[in-house]
Amino acid sequence: MAHTVHYSVALDVLGHTDRSGSVEENLKLAQRRAEYVVSTIRTEGLPALKMTAIGAGWRQPVSNEMTEEDRAFNRRISPKVTLTDTAEVKG
Repeated sequence: MAHTVHYSVALDVLGHTDRSGSVEENLKLAQRRAEYVVSTIRTEGLPALKMTAIGAGWRQPVSNEMTEEDRAFNRRISPKVTLTDTAEVKG
């Protein structure tokens, strides 16, 4: 019995900011940052891939923001790839 595995791929692009500015401004900036990356990926050759831009703001810091360099680390995007196994068994 042959097994064929099919995966659906989804990409969430999360935009992040540092803590400077208001929560509202940071969420808008984070969303624009994520949308820019999604747009660029689509333009550069992956138009059919399911992608979602998500503005996370400053809620998921990677640094404690004690220095300007720390704040810069938090101004980023992070990708989240989800593979969904849609396996079909063919007999």
